[in-house]
Amino acid sequence: MIRSVFSIGPIPALAWLALATCATAEPSAGVDLAFPGETIDRWQDHVRHNFMFQGRQAWVVEPAKPLPGNPWSWCMMFPDAFTRRCAAPQLLAAGFHHAFLDVGNTFGCPEAVAALAAFHDELVRRGLAQRAALIGISRGGLYAQRFAAEHPGSVSVIYGDNPVCDIRSWPGGKGSGRGSPKDWAACLAAYTFKDEAQALAWRGNPVDSLEPLAKGGIAMIHVVGDRDDVVPPAENALVVERRYRQIGGTIEVIHEPSKGHHLHGLENPQPVVEFLVAHAAPDAHRPSAPYDVRPAARPPYFHVRYEASAEPGELIFPVTYTAWLPPGVERLRGVIVHQHGCGEGSCTSGLTGAYDLHWQALARKHGCALVAPSYEQPEKADCQMWCDPRNGSGAAIQRALEELGRMAGHPELARVPWALWGHSGGGHWAGGMTMLHPDRVVAAWLRSGVPLFEADEKRPGIKPHVLPDGALTVPIMCNPGTQEGFTVTDGRFKIVWPANKKFFTTIRSRGGLVGVAIDPKTAHECGNQRYLAIPWLDACLTARLPQDGAAALVPMPTAGAWLAPIEGGTPVPAATAQGDPLASGWLPDETLARKWSQYVADTAVADDSPPSPPTNVRLSGRELTWDASADLESGLAGFVIERDGERLAKTPAAGRNPFGRAVFQGLQYSDTPIFPLVPFRFIDEIGPGAGRHRYRIIAVNTAGLESAPSEPVVRDDR
Repeated sequence: MIRSVFSIGPIPALAWLALATCATAEPSAGVDLAFPGETIDRWQDHVRHNFMFQGRQAWVVEPAKPLPGNPWSWCMMFPDAFTRRCAAPQLLAAGFHHAFLDVGNTFGCPEAVAALAAFHDELVRRGLAQRAALIGISRGGLYAQRFAAEHPGSVSVIYGDNPVCDIRSWPGGKGSGRGSPKDWAACLAAYTFKDEAQALAWRGNPVDSLEPLAKGGIAMIHVVGDRDDVVPPAENALVVERRYRQIGGTIEVIHEPSKGHHLHGLENPQPVVEFLVAHAAPDAHRPSAPYDVRPAARPPYFHVRYEASAEPGELIFPVTYTAWLPPGVERLRGVIVHQHGCGEGSCTSGLTGAYDLHWQALARKHGCALVAPSYEQPEKADCQMWCDPRNGSGAAIQRALEELGRMAGHPELARVPWALWGHSGGGHWAGGMTMLHPDRVVAAWLRSGVPLFEADEKRPGIKPHVLPDGALTVPIMCNPGTQEGFTVTDGRFKIVWPANKKFFTTIRSRGGLVGVAIDPKTAHECGNQRYLAIPWLDACLTARLPQDGAAALVPMPTAGAWLAPIEGGTPVPAATAQGDPLASGWLPDETLARKWSQYVADTAVADDSPPSPPTNVRLSGRELTWDASADLESGLAGFVIERDGERLAKTPAAGRNPFGRAVFQGLQYSDTPIFPLVPFRFIDEIGPGAGRHRYRIIAVNTAGLESAPSEPVVRDDR
């Protein structure tokens, strides 16, 4: 899919929704759906009221849990065609009512619009929201946009799917499309045009009637098949897009390059659902500040949000889970969970965790999803209520993985193994999940936080975990900062090193595969830990993920293991180590032992592999854009812009990361990108008429290594 977006910012939508899964409807607040002579059946597993309205068949479907304000969607034509691809069931699950009135094959003529207006007024009188979300599939686009033009105060948003926006194009066939002579004749009759010339001169088409929609603040999203020769986008949706943009309207168009007029909808309609919810029910489960500012989720990104629960044992904080899936992956092999720490600042930083290009490189290599939670913990609240997974967060993420898998078309996401990374309270959480589910955990990296195995009278709110035998086979790395009680023994974080040491001793004394890597430069911030954490997790994923997704985790090989002093020193092969091997930290192999030595010395983990060159370089006027992937070993520091063989600029001019190496995306305290996310974009300030110029882009990783140049793109102003 290719998207063009105009006049819209980040769309939180589904991130603000706790999607209902129960099919038993709750009463809709202030809504009367008892229609005279109605019959009741089920539609998409929801209660449907069927009735006659002014001599026409009509129905309204109830959501299981109606949203405040009773927003509703309204399919104008073909309500039972491509249903699951065209957003209605997902909107029902989100809390929308859904309606239909059969006005026949009347092409949005004045009589049809009048009937639709009367139906709308009746449903509003019965308690549904004043402004509806319209769904216009194919010729239904005529009905939706014609109704909106005459009644802009009755519409919040329009979703058009290969929508007819000009009767001259279809059914008239006066452009490049095939047209339909039979439907053209019926259209002329429905509008009572005296002849074809009058129809062709008519200026009431949607392409000509956009001003009322823009003034009414109606947003639009269109899905088009670029190969549609029935309703050609260039004569319909794309004309609307261009003109609506020119008058300041809000519009998004999703292109499907290989699709024609059918199939309608999307295999995963989440982008449409999000857009509709954002504009039809913008206050539905909206997070409070600062959790309301977040990136948009468009495939390959997906997210769900759950409200706080009042049920005993369930999660007492709202939470958003964002997932990134490697584009083109056929079957997921695992999931990497990047878990933030405690406190409002760390919790908000989790909103960008799945957008991290470096962590995506690790996930891509192993066919894994990258998932980042964001718990909406108030600053002074007890973070044990989420960082102990027994308090509801363990069950919540498993629910989220199932739901995210459904959204992404990868139901295996609910079953694949987990590789866990956690910072501070997130380390406590990742360690706790390892104790509770050792058969699911590939490996766990615990940055500055570990769970307890014994009660601590100084921290009575922390419940100890039991160390099961299964957890002894899970590779674990403890990664405290040196200023957290090791070399600096006072201050807020002085308890971190003693807790890590005790955690290590408990596991290692029973033969567990646990190590320690003390960060020599930091306190509680994450510093440069990713340059050891990612290679370490890479080694564990390589060794343990089964090729057959249905198989159990592969036992971690130990024959080539190395041992390292937990307080620093020289690692040695386990097979030749002297003294008590259980007093030393465990490392998976010689390569990691070498990287560990570099990291605990000065965090300067070496890298001799350059990044891949940028791809798909594009030029629009003076603006260059491109695609790029991060280097697995050292991520991305930035890009060099080359013009005519000369180095023109670097972007960013200076990378941002107060906690370690400068990174293209910048890094926050809990190892996540800064928001707003940095785009792959550069504007050459050279003015028009400057002649012919050839541009190439070079990627640079954080070790200072450069990629080969990209394929060139040419600007010709001659």
